[in-house]
Amino acid sequence: LFEIDSAGATHRWGTLNVWEPPNRLVIEWHPYGESGTATEIEIRFVDRGSSTLVELEHRNWEALGDQAAEKRSAYEGGWPGVLALFADSAGRPNTVPAGGAADGAS
Repeated sequence: LFEIDSAGATHRWGTLNVWEPPNRLVIEWHPYGESGTATEIEIRFVDRGSSTLVELEHRNWEALGDQAAEKRSAYEGGWPGVLALFADSAGRPNTVPAGGAADGAS
């Protein structure tokens, strides 16, 4: 999983470990290429008939050692915004709670 920033630089953020379309994916999450301290993100897509519930679980925080609590706190504040952007880009109503974690986020 790569990001290309506005200057055109490429940054490796993660490695796709599980790909089960259309139901789920699991990513070894290591922003800035730090795979020795990777956490894991699982994203599940649950069919709700006329809509899809997106569940995100961010786990394995213990891999970050002494930085785990600080990093987890930062991500808990960030994932709702990321999911809101995803919902907006999909043209669907945003049901991510304002200022709170989305369903399944931990």
